Amino acid sequence: MMTFLLSAGAMIIVLLLIICIPLLTFRKKDTGAEELPQANIAIYRDQFKELEDELARGAISQNEYDESRLELERRVIEESIPEKQVEPTNQKAGVYTVFVLVLVVPFFAVAMWAATQHLGDFRLDGGINEGVVDYNTGTVVRQAGEMHDMDSALKKLRDHLRETPGDIQGWMMLGRTMLTMKNYKEAEAAFTKADQLAPGNPAIMVDLADAIAMVQGQDLSGKPWELVQKALKIDPTNWKALMMGGTDYFNRGDYRHAVMYWERLLGTLSANDDMRAAVIGSIQEARKLGNIVGPVQDTLDFGNPVNKDDRAVPMMSQMMKNGSAPMGQTPVPAQAMKATHFISGVVELDPKLEEQAAKFDTLYVTARPASGSRAPIAQLKIKVLSFPVHFKLDNTMLPPMDMGGGTLDEHDTVMITARLGYAQQMMPANGDLEGQTSAPVKVGADDVTLKLTNVVAR
Repeated sequence: MMTFLLSAGAMIIVLLLIICIPLLTFRKKDTGAEELPQANIAIYRDQFKELEDELARGAISQNEYDESRLELERRVIEESIPEKQVEPTNQKAGVYTVFVLVLVVPFFAVAMWAATQHLGDFRLDGGINEGVVDYNTGTVVRQAGEMHDMDSALKKLRDHLRETPGDIQGWMMLGRTMLTMKNYKEAEAAFTKADQLAPGNPAIMVDLADAIAMVQGQDLSGKPWELVQKALKIDPTNWKALMMGGTDYFNRGDYRHAVMYWERLLGTLSANDDMRAAVIGSIQEARKLGNIVGPVQDTLDFGNPVNKDDRAVPMMSQMMKNGSAPMGQTPVPAQAMKATHFISGVVELDPKLEEQAAKFDTLYVTARPASGSRAPIAQLKIKVLSFPVHFKLDNTMLPPMDMGGGTLDEHDTVMITARLGYAQQMMPANGDLEGQTSAPVKVGADDVTLKLTNVVAR
């Protein structure tokens, strides 16, 4: 809004200058208007004399002399008539006109703008906080600008999915957005589409279960519970499935099973995870309500071990109370998978990029096939305090989504990339710092060195 007002003001000033400068410029009487005919008459007098001399010498006939003389006389008469003089502009009238314009033009422009705009838009904050109402008990804020942006983004996403219906990530994004906006029917439809495109993905199954449960009035019975159990068979460490399972048992009064689920979940979280406090609080409440003292034996058995073809470390959902995902956490391998293949080394930082690196907190180290598919096959997320950073990749550190590249133990050589960015930013973004090994690395190498030298520009 401020930019608009400044631009409009500048245009009004320019317009007034264009109009007013000519009004304030006064003409003086042209003194050369009377002198010009006198000079021309002298020239014509000489021409008359030349005609008479030519007639006397016999150079021209009498008829030619008469015609030339008449022509000269006609021209003398025409140029001897004085031009009408333009009177100087009245100075006071020009000043009055300028004064009126300076007042009327801006007032008229503002009046027209106000008549066609909502009064709430006349804000230096661009109308983002339009409609703010303060009460003694709190403040109600309607962020009209943000809602407009959200509607626009959703329209683009839906248009994209109509054109590219095979975009799994797009359907997941739409589903999670609809969950946040409490449009559970559309969320269910979006997750169902994603589940059809990527069957066997535990992250999608759990989100679909969440949406169906909300449609059923926060009831996990039936298909939602089946999906949760199926997801846990594929990935026993799926945090959201463990959270939902424990919550369902808690709501049914089975506090012992609730503790089992939540303690299993607690074991997958890192020490500095923001989610730990909430999980510990839930466990303590379940123990208190169930009069549970001492350790609870974990008898949970979700059946089949994780299959490498359909296992995927779950992506963080925005349905948590604090709206954040675990920080600096390496994907936890399934219990049935053992680390058998490794690559280790160090990531260095180009000294020229130290200032740009200061704002980032997370390093992503990724292994990809040396040839063929460029899909990630192993990924490690490290919370960075300083450089150099030592890393160790193994075959259990699977990427957030299975893209068909296989696992580390299926390849002899790989390319290693490193990217420095933010903790919640799984995809590269403008300004991130990245680096890559110059040549394929043998699986099993323990002396890999790569340097962050490039700035991502997309």
